Formats: sequence, structure tokens, C-alpha cells
Amino acid sequence: MAEPPSEVLDADWPGLSSNERTQSLTLSRIALRSIQAELLRSLLDTHVQEARELGASWRAIAAATGISPQAAHKRWDPEARAKARKYMREYSGRPRTTNPDPGGPVETTP
Repeated sequence: MAEPPSEVLDADWPGLSSNERTQSLTLSRIALRSIQAELLRSLLDTHVQEARELGASWRAIAAATGISPQAAHKRWDPEARAKARKYMREYSGRPRTTNPDPGGPVETTP
């Protein structure tokens, strides 16, 4: 990324070194981009909802967003999200069983 303009770096920033000023500006850019990303996600969610209301398929939405139809459905369908959360709650706390030797005993790990 390009260096900030010299007039910004040369500005009177009491008690900050050039490196600290550059770091502060870079962190400000990160904060700004984070806010912009959230706004774009919100707009995307709104457009997907609108497309579904107009009859667009998950396949068409997936193609427009560059993800699989299953991923689009899981991401934007409230019912699919609820099912995924329920599944994760039910199965994420259970011990996993492994059986490296099909003829041997099953080991349970927490």
C-alpha cells in the first residue's frame, strides 16, 4: 500500500514518531474498511432477500456470488441457518468415537 501523503506524516502529531503516525493511519484504514465491509454484507443480504422474493433460485444466487448453491442456501435462508445451529448444538458436545482397527475396540475421546 502507498505511503500516506507527506503532509499527513509531517503534520504535528504530538508525541508520536513517524512510525507511530503511520501505524495509527493504517489502523484507521482497517477500521474504515471493516465498517465498509459490514455495510456491504448488509446490502448483499438485502439484495439476496429481494432476489429470493422475486423468485431467484439458490443456484442463480450462488452463481452471482461465486459460492455453491448449498453454501448460499445455508448462509441466507433463515430456516437453513436454524437447522445448522440446531445440528451443531446437538452434535458438537458429544464425544467422538474412533475405530482405527475395524476388528478392535472403539475408543471414545472427549
